[in-house]
Amino acid sequence: MGDDIAVRPATADDLAALRGVARRAWEAAYADTFDPATIDELLERGYADEVLEELVDADNAALLVAVDEDVIGYAGAVEADEEPAADLNVYVDPDRWGQGVGAQLLEATRERLADSGVERVSDYVLAENEVGNAFYAAHFDRVDERQVEIDGETHDANVYEAPLG
Repeated sequence: MGDDIAVRPATADDLAALRGVARRAWEAAYADTFDPATIDELLERGYADEVLEELVDADNAALLVAVDEDVIGYAGAVEADEEPAADLNVYVDPDRWGQGVGAQLLEATRERLADSGVERVSDYVLAENEVGNAFYAAHFDRVDERQVEIDGETHDANVYEAPLG
């Protein structure tokens, strides 16, 4: 990965580009799992303006973007209410997979969360997402499995967790 990648907090001006990264990543990772209409619905729900704007402004969340000339990835984390933990997700444009962008986002997010007293981060990845599972397996411990219902179908998911210290 080149030195021309910067990781910084997301702003409202980044949200359209962030949505584009999410769309491309979801389409690449889940093309064989979900039909385009399901992907559209999931993205509209999870990446609505009000959802992302709340993350940009929240005191208990971190939304970071990786930027070269454009937004090429992002990490979002929301601190848990009752424990020193945060739910995390990391997405990178498929054209940049394997170039260390996700690792750079993860490290910047860990640093930011550690400053807030968060002790561990976790996420779940659908079993069908080979790229996502490979990334999380390289940086996290797989601690559990669970089932997730999406569009009326049940999918297996791997649960990952990592300490910040």
